[in-house]
Amino acid sequence: MAVIDNVDTFEKLLAAINSTNSNGQADEIRITQSIVLTSALPFIREDVSLTIRGIGEGITLSGDANGNGINDEGDVRIFFIESGQITLENLILTNGRAQGGDGAGGGAGLGGALLIYNGDVTVTNVTFSNNQAIGGNGLAGAGRGGGGMGGAGGIASAAGRGAAAALAPGATVVQTGRAVKKAPEPAVP
Repeated sequence: MAVIDNVDTFEKLLAAINSTNSNGQADEIRITQSIVLTSALPFIREDVSLTIRGIGEGITLSGDANGNGINDEGDVRIFFIESGQITLENLILTNGRAQGGDGAGGGAGLGGALLIYNGDVTVTNVTFSNNQAIGGNGLAGAGRGGGGMGGAGGIASAAGRGAAAALAPGATVVQTGRAVKKAPEPAVP
């Protein structure tokens, strides 16, 4: 297992995620200081496994990319998990924002702090705070949804407080070892 230690800046977190996406082995990223994202992080595409762990109390990852202390335009989603076995531990995810697209049809804004596209994700001792997911402004644009987490086919596990989810059909949320809600499967035409 590769351990990337002493991650204490946005640049180091960006480099650590890029490294884990390309090295083909189990990894652990240890965040030692609170970090404000200055732009979106790359999608997490870990084919083996990845643990992102806060070392110490109150380690915060903030999506407040425009630096004004308010969750508004210019802020970014904290994590987009495309695939893999991912564990998030001992973190506070705050001011993450997903903004849907505009135009005909609009676009969904999913998972302000955490969007799980696929994969197995375990969340332990993680607090979700002041995150937003806002739909687009097009025809039939969706409203708000999934400020904490969004999912589209993976499994999200949560042990601790603050796990909120917008579930796609077939997704499951698990809290301390028990299924809380399973979204219904879509009807087959």
